[in-house]
Amino acid sequence: MSDINFHMTGSGNWRKFFPIKDFYLLYERIYPEGINLNKLDESDRDIIYKWDKVAFVEVKDNFVNPKYLFLQN
Repeated sequence: MSDINFHMTGSGNWRKFFPIKDFYLLYERIYPEGINLNKLDESDRDIIYKWDKVAFVEVKDNFVNPKYLFLQN
């Protein structure tokens, strides 16, 4: 797993959106270039839509773009 740091402002808790390693691995697949939603299975798309609601990603024109996360070297 790469070193991805998650930063969230406000009173939210980003950890509830990444409860297991599989969620981190999905984010690594889409970060930083994004991905077409058609390349993801249904369970991954469900996760993406939850992330879209809290602005971890942006879904537009059937494409998901990751946001608000920073890589740590």
